[in-house]
Amino acid sequence: MTFDAVTFEPGARVELPEGLTPPFQVFVNGIEQERGSDYIVNGRYLMFRAALVREGKLGFWRWFSMFLGIGNTYRANDGVDVAFRANGRPQIFTALPIETLGDPRADFGQRGPISFDPAGR
Repeated sequence: MTFDAVTFEPGARVELPEGLTPPFQVFVNGIEQERGSDYIVNGRYLMFRAALVREGKLGFWRWFSMFLGIGNTYRANDGVDVAFRANGRPQIFTALPIETLGDPRADFGQRGPISFDPAGR
């Protein structure tokens, strides 16, 4: 099976920065992802199998409850980083914007904000 023949329902997508071309490495929450099983490249987008979620801005009452010690921030807050080499030096784009394509609560592959490793490594 060739890479182009890999098909799966994407749960999220991330736009690659302008001018970035392979080879590069992709990390979700610090865990390296495998091209073809965890994500595919579709034009300028990384298409992920799992639904990735970025926590929105915290409002006043949420901050206030955290200040009082009665609230927390244990929500899904996935981060996508892309590492590459430019002029022989390692470079990294961090916290790229995530577009969730499905309902993250319905994605049985989502493991929450602590770890994300669809391959079970």
